[in-house]
Amino acid sequence: MTSAGRRLEIISILVVSGHTTSKEMAQGFGVTRRTILHDVSVLSYGYPAYTKPGEGGGIFIMDSYKPYNNILTPVEQERLKKCMMRQRGRIRKFSNVSCGNTVHINWNCS
Repeated sequence: MTSAGRRLEIISILVVSGHTTSKEMAQGFGVTRRTILHDVSVLSYGYPAYTKPGEGGGIFIMDSYKPYNNILTPVEQERLKKCMMRQRGRIRKFSNVSCGNTVHINWNCS
């Protein structure tokens, strides 16, 4: 995956979950934490993404940033949020969920 593709995935993940850690992202993408932090730094110029150190810290995106509100219905948004919340705390490999302006979602989150 290119750095541009990884950065789009980071934004997609943050939009859904609102918060993650550099460790989780690094493991999911198979890169270093430093690479993830650099990506977030680059992203912060065009997106409201930021990092917070310490206990309860990590990588965040402002709650007000909702680029998919005009694409997903409220029911779909809630279902997607529940799926991501079930995954929280698990180490997982992130798949490429975005392709251009289309978001492909597998709703089977069991």
